[in-house]
Amino acid sequence: MDLFSTAELRKVIVDSRPPVQYFIDRLYNEQINFTTEEIMFDELRLGRRMAPFVAPNVQGRVLKRSGFYTKSFRPAYVKPKDVVTPGRMLRRLAGEALTGDQTPAQRWKAVVAAYQLDQRNQIHRRWEWMAAQAALYGQVTVSGEDYPSVTIDFGRAANHTVVLTGTALWTDTTNSNPVDDLELWAARVHDAEGFVVTRVTMGRTAWAAFRKHPAVKELLETRRGSESKAETGPGLGESVEYKGVIGSFNIYVYSDVYEDDTGTMQQMMDARDVLLEAGAGFDGVRAFGAIMDADADLQALEIFPKMWKNPDPSVIYLMSQSAPLMIPSRPNCTLRARVSG
Repeated sequence: MDLFSTAELRKVIVDSRPPVQYFIDRLYNEQINFTTEEIMFDELRLGRRMAPFVAPNVQGRVLKRSGFYTKSFRPAYVKPKDVVTPGRMLRRLAGEALTGDQTPAQRWKAVVAAYQLDQRNQIHRRWEWMAAQAALYGQVTVSGEDYPSVTIDFGRAANHTVVLTGTALWTDTTNSNPVDDLELWAARVHDAEGFVVTRVTMGRTAWAAFRKHPAVKELLETRRGSESKAETGPGLGESVEYKGVIGSFNIYVYSDVYEDDTGTMQQMMDARDVLLEAGAGFDGVRAFGAIMDADADLQALEIFPKMWKNPDPSVIYLMSQSAPLMIPSRPNCTLRARVSG
């Protein structure tokens, strides 16, 4: 059972596409791999000033820039690790014929590939969680065993987090108005960053309140000439479902889940929430710190896999390491609202 090199392990990662990732695949299109342990990012405040008037024969006026400031963060590692024992190669694999039609060497390769893919998927789910947290809340709280809790605040405006209460909740079909709310919140995003909201993502509970609301039903009434068109009937229960167009917004229902450290299933996005996105301006960055491992030589890699032997007891370890942070360049291009109780 020869050890696989890092290059061979990385090929398994590259050749196998991870599960669909709703947030990171759309909002975080740039990637920066740092050769330092810390991840550093600049926050630039451009403002909304107008150019000053001057006479045509007068020199242009030098502008006073608001400047930028740099934040640095030493990311926590994600390091899923598995142990492969020699006895594992002697037992029939799942799906293998009952007579055992594979050699120990073939089983070895299959087990290593399966563990490698599972580790990669665990890491990608963590990336997706970080990407969702930054988009939904404008911050990410990182905590874990032997890692103190740290919150990375990207500086999203306070009024881009909305919590409706009482008669303003969309479940109050007499006093609330989801259509007016979406228009108000979209204008707030545009005023803050100058980009338009084109996508609205709803949790299942929020969508249920939205589609049943009289104001939405009226908007979908085709006899009034509305171009809004949405499927308000039962869905398939998929993690991501496209529902149609309401006004100028593409509406999606999102309900993906993940398993936390205790084995409990958690929602990636609260079912009561709505997220407005100006995706063209968000400009998310996938940032990765250098791997502090002697075998990695401080390489700028998003995932660093490795294998090593332990002579007594005779086992082989397989581990993948990543030091990620998902950064929104313009955090005010999203707004989250809790619309249902």
